[in-house]
Amino acid sequence: RNIDSFFFLHEMSDIVNNGGSLPNIDELRFAPTGFERGGPSFYSYLGAYSYMFFHLFMPNMELWQFLIWFPALLASLIAIPSYFIGKYLLDKKAGIFAAIFMVFSVPFVSRSLGGDPDSDAIVMLLLISSIAAFLVTYKNLDKENIFSKKNIIYSIITGILIGLFALTWVGYWLSFVIIIGFIAL
Repeated sequence: RNIDSFFFLHEMSDIVNNGGSLPNIDELRFAPTGFERGGPSFYSYLGAYSYMFFHLFMPNMELWQFLIWFPALLASLIAIPSYFIGKYLLDKKAGIFAAIFMVFSVPFVSRSLGGDPDSDAIVMLLLISSIAAFLVTYKNLDKENIFSKKNIIYSIITGILIGLFALTWVGYWLSFVIIIGFIAL
């Protein structure tokens, strides 16, 4: 469907073929000298390591076969943080409806199809997960003891999710805009 899918397939295959790490030089870009890669891509590593894990149980499966269903698996996980967003904003029923609406949303389904290893599924999953983690942190905030163990753990989890989001997509700042918008209300 797009060039990004081939790019991620290429990066994941480089990680798998290089023993678990991404080579510093991509020899297929800017031939004959190659292209020096920047920082790590969380999505490429997640896909490659997931493949290596499943390859232990299904040794005949190739990377391209694994990437047929990997985006759909990631897209299905979005129901979990969507549920928590609905639950924390309203109640459990709203959480169930939020999860259903997100999983069956036509724009989301069309961007996270099985067989298309683009990063849209993980981008949406990490965005919704970071917002859900923030809401859990905000709702459970102990305002009398700001440095309580609970506050610190929730804040670290939220920070890790936003950090993974930053390693996945350059638009990670969107999570900050949503969080600031929520606080401003």
